[in-house]
Amino acid sequence: ITAHGGAKVLMGNSLTLAPHYIFLMQSNAIELNLGTALEFHLPDNASSDKFASLGTYFRWRDAIVFVAGFGYLNYRMGVSYDVNISSLNVASNYMGGFEVSLAYEGPLEKMIKPGRYECPRW
Repeated sequence: ITAHGGAKVLMGNSLTLAPHYIFLMQSNAIELNLGTALEFHLPDNASSDKFASLGTYFRWRDAIVFVAGFGYLNYRMGVSYDVNISSLNVASNYMGGFEVSLAYEGPLEKMIKPGRYECPRW
């Protein structure tokens, strides 16, 4: 099971609050990430196609994740660093890891043509 979502809340002429969550469950493994980012629109207006972002996320019972990124139109590029806070911190010595991400964010209806789609049978 996977569930995820988010929102964008305009906080002024040049600032947007962007909370997000993702929940993943497979067999006995469960992961929940919660957090938010602040998007700073460049130049200083909310209708701009460019922004920089900073945020913090919490991976339930495991890590704190710090993120920074840039966006232009529907494209996003970011870097994150997670710090382990679970019982694995003895092995990791509270050291985390860097990740780089590239994403496209857009309306699904532009990517998928309307119609009926059958799932393959295995």
